[in-house]
Amino acid sequence: MSDSVYSVLVIDRDARVSEDFSRALAGLPVAVLRASNWAEGVIYYREFLPQMVLLESDLDNVGSPLIDLFGGDSALEVVFTTDGWSEAGALAAIARG
Repeated sequence: MSDSVYSVLVIDRDARVSEDFSRALAGLPVAVLRASNWAEGVIYYREFLPQMVLLESDLDNVGSPLIDLFGGDSALEVVFTTDGWSEAGALAAIARG
């Protein structure tokens, strides 16, 4: 990770998601970290402070404001991922920030 300029944390139960993301970014100065659940994702976030988090929407803690989920890091980019898109789900994600 020392040669990386940018780091991405993928929090998803399906390991193929982070593998596909890693393949897509091969050769770029990007480190891809993988967590398979929310608790592991929080540990990795605190340890590595990635610039972006790809979060499986089913693992989102909707009871907390999105900004609070990662220690109030306003510079962090959080992208929700899903294998089943719906307009209602998209609108709910947008409403969370």
